[in-house]
Amino acid sequence: MRKQRNIVRYVTGLILALVASAGAAFSQAPNTWTAIGPSSGYVNSFAIDPANPNVMYVGTYYGVFKTTDGGASWKNSSLPPTHAIAVDPVNPNNVYAGTNPGGSCSGKYPLFKSIDAGATWSNATSPPDCDISVIVLNPYAPTTIFAQSTILWEVNGDPVGLWKRVLESNKQAFATEFVQRSRFVSAYPTSMSSEQFVDALFANAGVTPSASDRTAVLNEFAFTATTGDVAARSRALRRVAENSTLAQQEFSRAFVLMQYFGYLRRNPNDPPELTLDFQGYDFWLTKLTQFNGDYIGAEMVKAFLVSTEYRQRFGP
Repeated sequence: MRKQRNIVRYVTGLILALVASAGAAFSQAPNTWTAIGPSSGYVNSFAIDPANPNVMYVGTYYGVFKTTDGGASWKNSSLPPTHAIAVDPVNPNNVYAGTNPGGSCSGKYPLFKSIDAGATWSNATSPPDCDISVIVLNPYAPTTIFAQSTILWEVNGDPVGLWKRVLESNKQAFATEFVQRSRFVSAYPTSMSSEQFVDALFANAGVTPSASDRTAVLNEFAFTATTGDVAARSRALRRVAENSTLAQQEFSRAFVLMQYFGYLRRNPNDPPELTLDFQGYDFWLTKLTQFNGDYIGAEMVKAFLVSTEYRQRFGP
């Protein structure tokens, strides 16, 4: 295994030497090999960003090095000794590093993933082996990853479980941006007290909160002097937006609307609706609410399927 790895290092080193800054050395002197670095440690592996050939990643004894200028300069990531590198061909911001933490496998994570092109790294769900020498991403389904250690391993789906953290980060960023929009600030000025701000949010959502739900939102302002604190406003907005009562209300509205779109293939206020308004929609929404969202108990789907309109328009 060590002899094979030394051969791989040698071949990889030759390939790296061929790839000069912006391809200049190769294009000017095809038969000349130019060392482009990095100068620290053995080069075990490398990968090139498919969207930008000047961006390269190198796995060395001292971790991952990255260049964004074709090898003119390198920056180290401080990962454990790295033997394998792979870049997602669909989203080059996703980079995988196979390492050898050394010592016992217990509690070690040889597989790392970066979702920001190597700026930061997180432990990934790793195969039960301490040394990953090759990483290959399925080019047609990059979330299927193969890792070679003493044997070949495969993982399907998101190998890191980072999607929840990415989603949470995106939610936080959106809420922060949203509460700074001029329309939001005009509707909920920073001159409001925390009680006024929170009550206005719930009122606009059409939700009468429980005492505990209201207190939880108010507590977001516990350490702020005013409601002008952007972080507190965004957290409070999210608590209201993710309130379970509001979620059920919006689900029910969407579910009733779906019956009109799916079975009757029209808007609730379109002909042949007798009153050409939302009386029918409101009737079914009220009934679904009375049954706490239980559309089977409310016999909603059944009612649409046996309705005269449905049978005359779409029946046999």
